[in-house]
Amino acid sequence: MSETSRTLPPCPNRPNCVSSQATDQGHFIEPLRFPGSPADAWAVLKFALQSLPRTRVVEDSDWYLHAEIKSRMFGFVDDVEFLMDVRK
Repeated sequence: MSETSRTLPPCPNRPNCVSSQATDQGHFIEPLRFPGSPADAWAVLKFALQSLPRTRVVEDSDWYLHAEIKSRMFGFVDDVEFLMDVRK
């Protein structure tokens, strides 16, 4: 994640990555949208992540959240990253 531009790193050339900032259809996913204030939306997102089993929040700021989620069966660790974007 770039702190100056508030962008996520691009997806690698593998199918197991999606991003709302991807420019190619193979990796693009619509961004999550929340009603209400940005602060309320961020609180809901944090609560949801912290409620998941085998999930550890690695980094948390006012505009960036990074968590690791370990799969139950094989113990693979998946990274999830979120950026707060208040543009309409």
